[in-house]
This record gives sequence, C-alpha cells and structure tokens, in this order.
Amino acid sequence: MKKTLALLLAVILILLPISASSVSAPWGAYRGYPVAKVYVDGQEISSDVPAHIAEGRLLVPLRFVTEAMGATVHWEENKHVVSITTAPEATQITEVGKLRADIARLEGLIRGLLVSPQQSSVVVVSKVKPSVVGIIAIKTLPDGEEIIDQGTGVIFSADGMVITNTHVVKQRGLETGEVYVILNDGRVLKGELWNYDYVSDIAVVRVTATDLPVAEFGNSDKVEVGQQVLAIGNPLSLGLRNTVTAGVISGLNRADQSAYPLIQTDAAINGGNSGGPLVDYNGRVIAITSSKIVAPGVEGLGFAIPINLAKDIIARFSERGVVRPFLGVVVEESYFAGLGLPGAQGLTIVEIAPSSPAALAGLLESDSLLSINGRAISTLIELRYELELFVPGDHIYLDIRRGGSVHTIDVQLGEVTSADNSPYQYGAMYPWEAEF
Repeated sequence: MKKTLALLLAVILILLPISASSVSAPWGAYRGYPVAKVYVDGQEISSDVPAHIAEGRLLVPLRFVTEAMGATVHWEENKHVVSITTAPEATQITEVGKLRADIARLEGLIRGLLVSPQQSSVVVVSKVKPSVVGIIAIKTLPDGEEIIDQGTGVIFSADGMVITNTHVVKQRGLETGEVYVILNDGRVLKGELWNYDYVSDIAVVRVTATDLPVAEFGNSDKVEVGQQVLAIGNPLSLGLRNTVTAGVISGLNRADQSAYPLIQTDAAINGGNSGGPLVDYNGRVIAITSSKIVAPGVEGLGFAIPINLAKDIIARFSERGVVRPFLGVVVEESYFAGLGLPGAQGLTIVEIAPSSPAALAGLLESDSLLSINGRAISTLIELRYELELFVPGDHIYLDIRRGGSVHTIDVQLGEVTSADNSPYQYGAMYPWEAEF
C-alpha cells in the first residue's frame, strides 16, 4: 500500500487508470459518464464512480477512489502535484485480501495438525518404505564354517548405495562373503561391502542398480526429546520385513562403547532392525537404529546413530575405512559422569595397548584423564569429541591425576583405521567403557 501511494504522489493527472480486473463493467450513468463499481483486493470501496473510456482503457477520477478508501486528496494546480494523505481505515481496507489469504493458510495448517497420529503414520510409512531394504550377509569363520546374518538398510543414493550397520555385514576375525539386498519391490540384488567402520558401526553396501528410491534425510541436530518417531526394519527374520514400531525420542547424547552421542528411543528394536531407519513424522530419516539394552527388567531402551553422524562417517571413508587419531587406552566413566551428575572428575584408564602412544608416553592403568590441552573431560563423548579435533602425528598435552598429584604428559597421537585389528587384550567390555 505504501509503495502504491508513493507512486501516486508523483501523479500529475486527475484521472487514474485502473486495470479492467479491478473495476467492474459500467453500472448506470453520471452526468453522461458510465458509472463503475471499484474493488480493492476484492473489497468493494465504491459503487458509483463515474468512469471514462479512452484508447481501450477505463479511467476513473483519482479523488473518488482515494476518498472512498479513507484518504484525502489535495491538488496543487500551480505545481501540477497531487498529494494524498492516507488514513488508518485505508490501510485496513487494502489489507483485507492479505488477511484473508493468511487466514486460509492458517486453516490449512490447523487441518494438518488435526490429522490423527494413526493417519499420519500411514502416510509416513508409505513414503519411507520404498527406500528400506533387507540385507543378508554370509560370513566365514576361520575354520571355514559359514554363518548368515540379516538386517536392514536404507537407500541413500539412486545408483545403489545403502547405509546399514557394520555389525550386520562385518565382524572382526570373520571374512564377509556374499551380500544380498532385498528391495521393497521384491527384487534380490547381489551387493558388495563398499566400506565400514567398527567404531561408529556405520557401513555402506553397494548394489548395481539405477533409479532406486532414495530416502529423505532430516537434521538429527534438530530432534527433541519427546518427539514422535517410527522405526522400520526386519526384526528376527525377513519374514517380518518392513515391521513398523512407534515411540518417542527418549534421550539425546547417550554414550555406548563407540563414545559417539546416540539417540535413545523407546520404539521397539529387535535383532534384524539393525541398520534400519528411525524417522520423524515428516518421513525424514533422522537416525540409523543400531542396538538395544537387553537385561532382566529392562524395556524400551533402544539406540540409534544420528544421521548427521552417519553422513559424516561416510564422508570420511577411505581405502582403509575411517582413519582416526590413536591414543591407545581403554577408559571408563565415573559413576557421576554416567548419570550426568555434578562432581564427575576425569576418566579412569583401565587398559593400555602395548607400544601405543599412551604406553610410550608413560601413562599407567588407574591414571585419571582430567583434560586435553587444558579442556576438561569427564565423559566418553567429551573425550571422543576432543580427540577427533586432532590428526595422527599431533602432540597433545594430557593432565592426569596419579595418586594425590596432577601431572601434565605430552603424547604424540598415533593412527588407527577401520581395517586394523584390535590392539587390546580385553578392550571395552561394558557400556561405560570405550577404546581411544
């Protein structure tokens, strides 16, 4: 409205041309002129405006229109200038069309919110299911015996790349042989293990195909506790393909032996669900389901790898998997850190790999790691985050507590890859332990 009025200030003619779409056909006559109805944004502002037709255009007096809209017009003849002063009512009238459009959009949003969860889940599943696949992997033990594992995967490129969990298709000490991918349309394609990472439990299987249905991926950094989610997978056997379970995001930044922050959910996850999608109610994959806690009296404690983390791991894949800085220690969180309570101090070293950077620097079992380069650490996730700011060969300074005193130790980081065998005798044995 302000822009229109600013243009009108420069008008030096008393007659204003208005498009035919804004003025109706003549109704009656006034002093020999046809009379027109004038609408602004669909709102009738005058029904008796005298009009004039010249060169195929319909012209109406400026004063009739502006005054009908609540504005005033002043004509300065000696300067040939028209001045128009608006009134609040004029702004209200011209905003009617915009308000009506806004109301219509709001009504549409409200109708969407009123859709029942049951209806929404049906829509979500129909959107996601074509990109969910079954995976069968044949693994060979050192003695030649074969075992068959099965799980789930998610198509993330139309030319045949499928995300899944490493433990579905690869295990330390076992050779992975044939891999098969079962598409949602029933086709069975032979696949190959393209790359994998033991630490994050992310792997990629590749099949020879084109125009595959690709999942839509969300932003796992934006998920919230309490948000509704669905898990889709093949629990127990491919006879239960595309089983759907519902739940909520129960927690964020949960640590397991990877020391990467995981998403916790109460959506049912069982063997065979591994590698499948955890999706929001917009049909976007926000995580890859990976594990659950199985113990007497424990229910609904499932975990999934945030999709942003999965994409980052895939971007870091090389011929040797993921290359990480290597310290050579197994550490455990304190009771306080595990519960997220104040008072947590340091991570206790429970095992040191022989000839590792930690061993060469003089670290000992039972030492407590307090900080890296002055940044305090008390959880597995914090240590993982801090270490991955560095690259193999970098020097870091660790503050440790040994007995009753604190020492600073210079450690030159080594290198570890997905393809390397574990350098530990025992390794991480409990959920509150991790290898670095």
